[in-house]
Amino acid sequence: MVNRETGGDGGRGERLGSSVRGHLTFRPRHSARPRISAESVALCAGSDFAPLRPEMPQTPGAILLPAMNDAQSHGSLGEMSLDEWAAMDEDEEGELVDGILVEEEMPSASHEVIVTWLARVFGNWLAGRGGFVLGSEAKFAVAPRRGRKPDLTVYLPGRKPEAHGVIRAPPDIAIEVVSPTPRDERRDRIEKVADYARFGVRWYWLVDPSFRTLEVLERGADGRYVHAAAATDAPLTPPGCDDLIADVPGLWAEIDRLEQ
Repeated sequence: MVNRETGGDGGRGERLGSSVRGHLTFRPRHSARPRISAESVALCAGSDFAPLRPEMPQTPGAILLPAMNDAQSHGSLGEMSLDEWAAMDEDEEGELVDGILVEEEMPSASHEVIVTWLARVFGNWLAGRGGFVLGSEAKFAVAPRRGRKPDLTVYLPGRKPEAHGVIRAPPDIAIEVVSPTPRDERRDRIEKVADYARFGVRWYWLVDPSFRTLEVLERGADGRYVHAAAATDAPLTPPGCDDLIADVPGLWAEIDRLEQ
């Protein structure tokens, strides 16, 4: 196995050391099952997460969980199991939060450019090595009543997900493209940090197109994430990926080309 403590390559990525723990513009869709939105999310104690960006709210010991009263108000008809969630029709989108289906964000074109760019990077790097890259429709059972759909996930050589049904084998890498609204950003930077850490995802990548940053969090032996590497305008050799160089400036050049 590679040296998991390595987070950069000769200054190509900024190394950080603060501890962390572990967003969605909602698209209305017709469904027979009641759903809740992110407005029903309440702030509860339980996390050591401290965002990398100083302008983000930094509330010590805060983690976002669904408000109990709001979730209970839907009754049993609003709840579903992980297997029911996995068996949903493709046109019924959403993630499972404490047994309640929460609708997903509507991805923008820039969001999709980032996801496909990263998929190519990992696909090319894994060619001939083994491993798997999964897209945003893969469903992961991150907890008994919680299911997530990361934007991109990677299984390194020697590991693979289940071929059918909800996935219970944690990926080595989960990637989220941070959405622009504060509500959605809170989901990616707090809720999912907690979910992926508990699930056992070794590295969590956060790509923020608004601030042109790529952050890599690494899960330690204590089950908590630490900031392992970050890049803005320089290539990054991420931890856990021998010989992989992520051309971060090239990624932002693609976004600039789209937005011109």
